[in-house]
Amino acid sequence: MSENKFRSWSLADWPADVYPNDSLRARRVLRVHRKELMSCGAVSRVGRELVVFAEPYIKWVKSKASNVANFKVAANERRPASNVEESAT
Repeated sequence: MSENKFRSWSLADWPADVYPNDSLRARRVLRVHRKELMSCGAVSRVGRELVVFAEPYIKWVKSKASNVANFKVAANERRPASNVEESAT
């Protein structure tokens, strides 16, 4: 993540090097975590635009990093190999 490259940006102009890397994904993140992001000062509405402030947003993302280590994706979970010959009998 770019530390202090930008001070703020709009949702439409989401920087490619800032999680979640594009405005479509960012829209989803902001929708799901809107109250939390607004309460920590990371997001504000300026007219019709949603504006993200870099410092509070980076702190918020870093606070969520501990959750990622324990996140399991079914496709990536380790499981024993199945033997095709045994299952055919």
